[in-house]
Amino acid sequence: KSNDLPINHYIYLNNQPQQIERVRLLSLIPEDSSFRYWRSDKKISKKWNEVKFNDNKWSLTNHDNWSSFTSSIRSVYFRYGFEMNNEDLIASFGFALHFIGGVVIYLNGQQVLSLNMPSSWNSGTFAVEDEDYSEWTHFTISKDYLTAGMNILAIELHCLSSQINQPISFDL
Repeated sequence: KSNDLPINHYIYLNNQPQQIERVRLLSLIPEDSSFRYWRSDKKISKKWNEVKFNDNKWSLTNHDNWSSFTSSIRSVYFRYGFEMNNEDLIASFGFALHFIGGVVIYLNGQQVLSLNMPSSWNSGTFAVEDEDYSEWTHFTISKDYLTAGMNILAIELHCLSSQINQPISFDL
């Protein structure tokens, strides 16, 4: 279960504090969490990023064990499931990530972010080299992608052409 941290925000009117909102911060992905991970030259299901997809045959691993890209494996796939109940539904979904290459992020099967990727791609497509995301970068996604119950954050990571045989570099 997520750790909840209530935070009160105040403004001062006539030198008196006035509470203006209450915010709950939810840690949906604890540090050092394990992700379901697919690294293969076999074709991946088109439904891999959806909630109902069965990922039991995928590896369960953390960022210390993600191996390397190869000439035949130019993309890897990650899935992380988390539960939300009605009172957990939030105004926005914020996260930070860093990676080398290109990334496409899905929430419950809907693409919500694409960075360093061409306008169309497949599992063999190299990332483009537009920007450096090797440092932590913060993003916010609309709450409309979240649902009460199980949610799936799915990440598709593509290597740069210069990354063949290099370790996979990604963290969320």
